[in-house]
Amino acid sequence: MKKAEKVSVNQKISALRSLFKYLTTQTENEDGEPYFYRNVMLKIEVNKVKETLGSRAFRISTKIFHYDEDARFLEFVKHDYEKELPEKYRKLIYFKMDKERDFAILSLFLGSGIRVNELSNLRLRDLDFEEKQIHVLRKGGKKDVVAVSPPSIQDIKEYLAVRTERYRGSNNDSATPLSNRAIEALVKIHKGI
Repeated sequence: MKKAEKVSVNQKISALRSLFKYLTTQTENEDGEPYFYRNVMLKIEVNKVKETLGSRAFRISTKIFHYDEDARFLEFVKHDYEKELPEKYRKLIYFKMDKERDFAILSLFLGSGIRVNELSNLRLRDLDFEEKQIHVLRKGGKKDVVAVSPPSIQDIKEYLAVRTERYRGSNNDSATPLSNRAIEALVKIHKGI
């Protein structure tokens, strides 16, 4: 049997710690008592993965775009991705149906540098087309204004032009946004990961 990597083990321990914390401090049974009185997971040590700054920088650099790779990636998605999918292939059907939406998401993600969570929490009211910026909620609940590249702003406008008809969307913020996982999957599909 393959031995689990430290990072994977740490993630599972962290998840269990969070669950036990929730069950001891935030929930209660019908008698008003917590499900557990102490978090036994606090006794389990997390084995920190030791990594030098150089190895961490290298690991991160393999996951990001360099130079103009982001522009080439967007060009590929917009013009060439569907050509690589077989005719009558289910992925091709879905791609054509959601092309403008998916492309606007990818473009905004790359044209602003925001995190996936910040992107999934965006609403129409957060977009400022005139100033070419978006209002985001950062980690820790801090509000911020982020500049967006002009091509990304144009891609969002193109998506909004077909949104009402194709997705039966409206100009209010009642639509259910894509989840973080759905956005991550979208990036992986087009990046070929």
